[in-house]
Amino acid sequence: MSVNFSTISLPVLYLTLTEEVGDNSWLKFEPETLLLHLKENRGVEDLELLREKIVVLKAILSDPDLYLNSADFLLHATKVANNEFADFDIVQIPTSLEYAWFLKQLDWLHLTTKASFKPSGALFHIGEYVLMEDGFEKPCEPFKSILGISTLPIPPVAVEDGLEPPTPQDFETKAAAVQSYLAHMTELSRPL
Repeated sequence: MSVNFSTISLPVLYLTLTEEVGDNSWLKFEPETLLLHLKENRGVEDLELLREKIVVLKAILSDPDLYLNSADFLLHATKVANNEFADFDIVQIPTSLEYAWFLKQLDWLHLTTKASFKPSGALFHIGEYVLMEDGFEKPCEPFKSILGISTLPIPPVAVEDGLEPPTPQDFETKAAAVQSYLAHMTELSRPL
């Protein structure tokens, strides 16, 4: 399987490492050792973002209950899963698009590894928050199916600030944008 390592998704990275090293034995190796292995066997250059993805993947698989309940970890992991460097000096709030892609990857990891990923409080609350920040009046996919979010605690629209209430067309447009982003990121992360 040929892989574009600059945009690899967490599930494809899992499958690649499992294929390269065998079973889940790769989890006991340091990220630098795995990068060296990938460099020797796949010609991968030492990519810092790939190292960060290995760290995120190992954390999620080693103790999902711990890491998926940590809002700080989730915020940084979302950036890394979206092919961005995590800046640990600031809190980086993801967009609904970025968080949807992270959730989709978690869902694929769950299906691929048979690991038990339960929507935690932090995972759920960040999902609610990013949807509200991006102006969703109700949840869309994958937030509904993966997190089980059925409603949002929407604050009343501030009419005095000149804000119009969202229309059904606004929701449809935003939901379509999420699906378009998921399709784009899926295409970027596919094995070549």
